Amino acid sequence: MPIFSMTQMDARISELVARLTVLERERAEIVAEIDALRSAHDAGTGAVKVVPSGRADDPTDRNSPIEKKIALFRRLFRGRSDVFPIRWENRTTGRSGYAPACGNEWQPGICGKPKVKCSACPNQAFLAVDEALIERHLRGTDVNGAPFVMGVYPMLADNTCSFLAADFDEEEWRRDAFAFRNSCERHGIPVAIERSRSGNGAHATARVQGRVYRSDKTTDPSHNVLFGARIPDSMRRAKGLPDDAGTDGVGYGFDYPVFWIDRYHPHSVKQHTAFAANTRAEVDAFHAAALKAGGAENGAPGLRKPNYYAAFVLDPDGNNIEAVFRGD
Repeated sequence: MPIFSMTQMDARISELVARLTVLERERAEIVAEIDALRSAHDAGTGAVKVVPSGRADDPTDRNSPIEKKIALFRRLFRGRSDVFPIRWENRTTGRSGYAPACGNEWQPGICGKPKVKCSACPNQAFLAVDEALIERHLRGTDVNGAPFVMGVYPMLADNTCSFLAADFDEEEWRRDAFAFRNSCERHGIPVAIERSRSGNGAHATARVQGRVYRSDKTTDPSHNVLFGARIPDSMRRAKGLPDDAGTDGVGYGFDYPVFWIDRYHPHSVKQHTAFAANTRAEVDAFHAAALKAGGAENGAPGLRKPNYYAAFVLDPDGNNIEAVFRGD
């Protein structure tokens, strides 16, 4: 082994770390593609997978009656029952999205779309979820044979939810999706991944049960999703940290990230996750609530640098959780 000076040694270490980072990314992409190919192969040739129905002696599978399938679907994707979103598509413009299903939609003299938003409409007649609608969704068509896709508003009135849906796209969607899946599996959280409608992304659905903080108090159903994302304007990958920044992270949001998480650390290094707050008071409230829930102090609310007011706590696994407000 050649003898290096301290400066040469530091430079060599940096070079090797950079090479290792590239190799780790390449490996992750290869593993992701292998998993995707295996999943596609299993879907085409494998045996029918039995999905637990809550009773080991009474499984639900593709041969079960429709009533059992609907019941299983409602348990797995439990959300608001008084309203649901329905998918729309404009064939002229190619645009698509979701909007609350309403009995007065496009009724002359009653529906004011697109000038009046559903949340502000005085003639709201939102449709409730029932078994007939779920059956149409599972079959993919309505009574006239037209495409029918319904969604779900997962956040309930008491700020609890039973599942988390995450959307992955852009260049590194495979790696991001499988990193999400691996994290869920390490913590024993059931998760399923499916290819997106376009084929250029993936959706992950994780089964959770807990209370989720929401800063907005709006009653607009289109705001009723996690992390402040809106339908149809979902969050996207807004910013990433370069490899030489001392860590490797990615931020999700709209024009600027509101949710940060780092990646590619060895398992011995805990994760750092950051959420954007709207005010200093929200940072203070986050810190107090986290400590009350069992978190460990890791940095009281205060200015870390100009226009960066933040607080830090450690979760039971030692991960560093941050809330930050950027502003005066």
